[in-house]
Amino acid sequence: MAKYFYNKYTYDMFWNTSPNSPNAHSDTKSNVLRSSSSTWNTTINGNLLQGDIGKVINVIGTMYLAEGKSPESMAGVGHYFAANAEYQVTFTTGLKVGDRVYARVSAKSARRATVKSINGNDIELTVDTKYDLKTGYTIYQHMVKSDFIEVVSAEDGVYPDNGASGDYWYEKIALDESIILLSPNGAETINEGFDISWTPSTGGLKTKIELSTDNENTWKTLLTTNAGVTSYSYDFANELESSICKIRVTPTDGNNTGTSDVSDGVFTIAHNQAPTVPTNLAPANGQIIDRTEIKRLSWTHNDTDAQSKFDLQWSSDGGQTWTTVTKISTNQYSDFAANTFPVGTITWRVRTYDQEGLASPYSNQVTFTAAAPSNAPSITSADTWNVARPTIQWSSIGQVKYQVQILNSINAVVWDSGQITSSNKAVTVGADLVNGSTYTVKVRIEDSGGIWSSYAVQSISISFTPPEIPLVTATIDTARASITLNIVNPEGLTVVTHNDIFRDGQRIATGIIGAFTDYTVESEKEYSYRVRAWGENGTYSDSEVTVASVVVKHTQLALTTDYNKWIELKWNPEKSDNRQHNSVSNYFAGRRFAVTDFSENENNNIPNSFAIRDKAELDKLIEIYDAKRTVIYRDRRGKRLFGTLNNLSIADESPRTWWTVSFTLQQVDYDEVI
Repeated sequence: MAKYFYNKYTYDMFWNTSPNSPNAHSDTKSNVLRSSSSTWNTTINGNLLQGDIGKVINVIGTMYLAEGKSPESMAGVGHYFAANAEYQVTFTTGLKVGDRVYARVSAKSARRATVKSINGNDIELTVDTKYDLKTGYTIYQHMVKSDFIEVVSAEDGVYPDNGASGDYWYEKIALDESIILLSPNGAETINEGFDISWTPSTGGLKTKIELSTDNENTWKTLLTTNAGVTSYSYDFANELESSICKIRVTPTDGNNTGTSDVSDGVFTIAHNQAPTVPTNLAPANGQIIDRTEIKRLSWTHNDTDAQSKFDLQWSSDGGQTWTTVTKISTNQYSDFAANTFPVGTITWRVRTYDQEGLASPYSNQVTFTAAAPSNAPSITSADTWNVARPTIQWSSIGQVKYQVQILNSINAVVWDSGQITSSNKAVTVGADLVNGSTYTVKVRIEDSGGIWSSYAVQSISISFTPPEIPLVTATIDTARASITLNIVNPEGLTVVTHNDIFRDGQRIATGIIGAFTDYTVESEKEYSYRVRAWGENGTYSDSEVTVASVVVKHTQLALTTDYNKWIELKWNPEKSDNRQHNSVSNYFAGRRFAVTDFSENENNNIPNSFAIRDKAELDKLIEIYDAKRTVIYRDRRGKRLFGTLNNLSIADESPRTWWTVSFTLQQVDYDEVI
């Protein structure tokens, strides 16, 4: 018989009530007998009523509780049974005259009775002490495994699978069986049928056979043999080819498994099947290549076995004649020297071989275009410039695209036109080059052949006279809450064409001559202004930084299209913010509440209410509202935002002298930078 491992434990005996709880009562009761010769319990299946004498009680089962197992630890109320009564108990197995038994009728005691006589299947019991019969419930005794001792091994059936035997509790955990794989054990080459063999297990069990074709990373169950079998002829014809195969054998009883054994080394499954057609050929689909550079042709070898050799054929006449290249190599590519392929369309294909020398069919034919690079352009523009953004010019033949780069003295690219599809042969540099510096100009073109030329290179020098530095002063208008920059452009060698205005590093105005007024400042915030003067030669000079701030005394509204259209609101102001995030709530199965996704968008609506005490001022507000344009809103508390006016309401409080106006300002995105 098979041997198994068992966990060995001690166990404890416990009393418990069933089926009712300790506080449940009834007018009848069942009883438990226990004898001094048994460790198991049985229920006396009968009911004891008040005053019963000579009651016949059926005994269920053949085992009885042992005397001396006191239930004194049990909690509950006291219960009793009839005194000096003689009870007849059927089914006499396990009892003899004189046996002392207990009729368990109390939660805290088991009252002794004596077997008086046995007549066939009838048993008479004499209760030793007199008690009155009360209501009650049944008490049972059970065993619970306790402390682990050790793991033991034994044949099946010596111990229970999960239960007590003698003084201990046993629990079956695993087979104590092993086998040894005899073949395949490494270095074999298997095609189809092969005898897998192993030594038998001690118990003559079934054997589970598994195959790994990836050196034990994964396993596939082939079959489970009948008990006692020690070899099996398996057909490997449908298994994948591999040179890193192993077999694993494991004894099993159908539910439990013993100790496995695995092939000592790897073996090979080879069916001598040729590789399939190579795929993923590149270049293909008419791709254009530079024939003057080393070119790699690549493919995918399709077989479970590694590639051993390839035949590559290419043709420049559409496949009428072929040039064949054969190499012994596992590389799934071949590199060709520069200028191998003539200008034009090249057709090519490849076939590969496995480790057994079997060849695949040739792949599908694919094509690419071998082309020569475009002729490099000639840069024709000057090498010395008196402007910050020179215009680069060149001469070229057959140009379809161009690219121009400007590099500084450390060869870092400071401007790149990108690859521009155009036959135009001039481009103005899109970045300001530094006066007194030397740069490298690089120009390349691509013609209809699709191959970029080499770069034409020229060194240029930037040397120009910038305009004079502008002089800037700031004037504060406290009523309008604006800052005016007064700009003076001194005369010099370079004529100034216009000025740009920068506030805190961002350009907010261009084309300015003389003065610029900023109507969009925040109350009491300090701003840094800088003016850039542009000369007619494309050069510039920056002013010193001018710092200024202003207080917005009341609330102001102005059109961004014309800052001269504005109104000051100062009487009885009432305003608040109403922000709302845009979101979507979705409900999902298994979730009680919604899941909310927030977008980056947000609504901010600001209700406002003011009193106006001048008809002309009211007309200004109506004109701004009817313009339906973006306005700038500013107040003394530092609020500064752009928005649109909605829901204008006018209440005539005192005819022609006092109006209450209300509106909602909806905040919008507005970019001041130009």
